[in-house]
Amino acid sequence: MDTKRAIIYARVSVLDLNPQNQITPLLKHAEHLGFEVVDELVDYASGTKADRPELNKALDKLKKSEADVLLVYSIDRLGRSVSHLIKVVDDLRRYGKGVVILRENLNLFGKDPQSEFTLTLFAALGQYEQALIASRTKNALAVAKAKGTKLGRPVKCTPELTSKVLELAKQGMSIRVIAKELGVVSRSSVQAILKRSKVET
Repeated sequence: MDTKRAIIYARVSVLDLNPQNQITPLLKHAEHLGFEVVDELVDYASGTKADRPELNKALDKLKKSEADVLLVYSIDRLGRSVSHLIKVVDDLRRYGKGVVILRENLNLFGKDPQSEFTLTLFAALGQYEQALIASRTKNALAVAKAKGTKLGRPVKCTPELTSKVLELAKQGMSIRVIAKELGVVSRSSVQAILKRSKVET
């Protein structure tokens, strides 16, 4: 039997910028399966962005028979949705190519009903989890905004900012008005500055 040529594909997000966390175990898995790794491709992108040039390059190489199997770390590294994932796998199988997914222990060559079911189930669960996280984040931001919390990176408390806050406080302005006037600090930041400076409001 001929040695299968594999392309390793990894995708990293802003939360995990080190592709070696995926590539190293994939290289070991390829060796265990007796695959010859002919290429390693990495996309640096958000999980929901459709633009994945390196994945497209990997798929093109497989379709041109420059490799026989696509090797990925997990289902969520390959597809951004259930329909997209199934399309990728089906397209490759039409060309006689396979997909091996390490974490879920899936070897997708030909039509295997059990693997088909497992693939769809894991992909659906991953998509549902992603939707839950997005919903929770949106709700948390809305609550924070309603409470007057300034979103984004915290503002550095410089001597100049402290001076401006104290000056406005001496003019009798409230914490809410000071925060609105300066436009770069939240009410909690103004309150903290005044507390440190022991100013009554």
